[in-house]
Amino acid sequence: AEAAEAPPAARPKKASYLSDTRFSDLPLSQATKGALTKMGFEYMTKIQDRSIPALLAGKDLLGAAKTGSGKTLSFLVPAVELLSKVQFTQRNGTGVV
Repeated sequence: AEAAEAPPAARPKKASYLSDTRFSDLPLSQATKGALTKMGFEYMTKIQDRSIPALLAGKDLLGAAKTGSGKTLSFLVPAVELLSKVQFTQRNGTGVV
Protein backbone atom coordinates (compact mmCIF):
# COMPACT_ATOMS: atom_id res chain seq x y z
CA ALA A 1 0.00 0.00 0.00
CA GLU A 2 1.19 3.51 -0.76
CA ALA A 3 1.90 5.86 2.09
CA ALA A 4 -0.77 8.53 2.29
CA GLU A 5 0.32 12.15 2.10
CA ALA A 6 0.33 13.84 5.48
CA PRO A 7 -2.70 16.01 6.12
CA PRO A 8 -2.03 19.76 5.80
CA ALA A 9 -2.08 20.26 9.57
CA ALA A 10 0.73 17.70 10.00
CA ARG A 11 3.06 19.25 7.40
CA PRO A 12 5.72 21.61 8.74
CA LYS A 13 4.72 25.20 8.12
CA LYS A 14 6.94 27.47 6.09
CA ALA A 15 7.85 30.78 7.66
CA SER A 16 5.55 33.61 6.53
CA TYR A 17 8.45 35.57 5.00
CA LEU A 18 9.27 32.74 2.57
CA SER A 19 7.82 32.50 -0.91
CA ASP A 20 6.65 29.30 -2.58
CA THR A 21 9.57 29.47 -5.04
CA ARG A 22 12.65 27.32 -4.55
CA PHE A 23 16.15 28.38 -5.52
CA SER A 24 16.28 25.18 -7.58
CA ASP A 25 13.54 26.66 -9.80
CA LEU A 26 15.87 29.46 -10.97
CA PRO A 27 18.04 29.21 -14.10
CA LEU A 28 21.28 29.10 -12.09
CA SER A 29 24.56 27.30 -12.69
CA GLN A 30 24.99 23.95 -10.97
CA ALA A 31 27.78 25.48 -8.88
CA THR A 32 25.47 28.18 -7.52
CA LYS A 33 22.60 25.75 -6.94
CA GLY A 34 24.97 23.40 -5.13
CA ALA A 35 26.34 26.17 -2.93
CA LEU A 36 22.84 27.37 -2.00
CA THR A 37 21.80 23.81 -1.15
CA LYS A 38 24.96 23.25 0.89
CA MET A 39 24.22 26.44 2.87
CA GLY A 40 20.70 25.18 3.58
CA PHE A 41 18.74 27.51 1.31
CA GLU A 42 15.70 25.88 -0.26
CA TYR A 43 12.90 28.46 -0.52
CA MET A 44 13.47 32.08 -1.44
CA THR A 45 12.25 34.93 0.72
CA LYS A 46 9.65 37.21 -0.81
CA ILE A 47 12.22 39.90 -1.72
CA GLN A 48 14.44 37.25 -3.34
CA ASP A 49 11.53 35.80 -5.30
CA ARG A 50 10.63 39.22 -6.67
CA SER A 51 14.17 40.46 -7.35
CA ILE A 52 16.47 37.61 -8.41
CA PRO A 53 14.60 36.68 -11.63
CA ALA A 54 14.51 40.35 -12.72
CA LEU A 55 18.21 40.82 -11.94
CA LEU A 56 19.13 37.61 -13.76
CA ALA A 57 17.29 39.05 -16.77
CA GLY A 58 19.53 42.14 -16.63
CA LYS A 59 16.94 44.56 -15.30
CA ASP A 60 17.70 47.42 -12.93
CA LEU A 61 16.05 47.11 -9.57
CA LEU A 62 15.47 49.12 -6.43
CA GLY A 63 14.23 47.04 -3.52
CA ALA A 64 13.36 47.72 0.09
CA ALA A 65 12.72 45.14 2.78
CA LYS A 66 13.36 44.57 6.47
CA THR A 67 16.76 43.68 7.85
CA GLY A 68 17.30 39.93 7.63
CA SER A 69 14.89 39.48 4.74
CA GLY A 70 17.49 38.27 2.22
CA LYS A 71 18.32 41.44 0.31
CA THR A 72 22.06 40.73 0.23
CA LEU A 73 21.58 37.28 -1.30
CA SER A 74 19.15 38.89 -3.77
CA PHE A 75 22.06 41.00 -5.00
CA LEU A 76 24.81 38.39 -4.74
CA VAL A 77 23.22 35.46 -6.57
CA PRO A 78 22.74 37.37 -9.86
CA ALA A 79 26.15 39.07 -9.45
CA VAL A 80 27.94 35.73 -9.01
CA GLU A 81 26.06 34.25 -11.97
CA LEU A 82 27.03 37.18 -14.21
CA LEU A 83 30.69 37.05 -13.18
CA SER A 84 30.77 33.30 -13.69
CA LYS A 85 29.22 33.51 -17.18
CA VAL A 86 31.82 36.03 -18.37
CA GLN A 87 34.62 34.01 -16.71
CA PHE A 88 35.64 36.99 -14.61
CA THR A 89 38.95 36.70 -12.75
CA GLN A 90 40.80 38.81 -10.19
CA ARG A 91 42.98 40.16 -12.98
CA ASN A 92 39.90 41.95 -14.35
CA GLY A 93 39.70 44.17 -11.27
CA THR A 94 36.50 44.96 -9.40
CA GLY A 95 33.56 43.07 -10.80
CA VAL A 96 30.65 44.15 -8.62
CA VAL A 97 30.09 47.17 -6.43
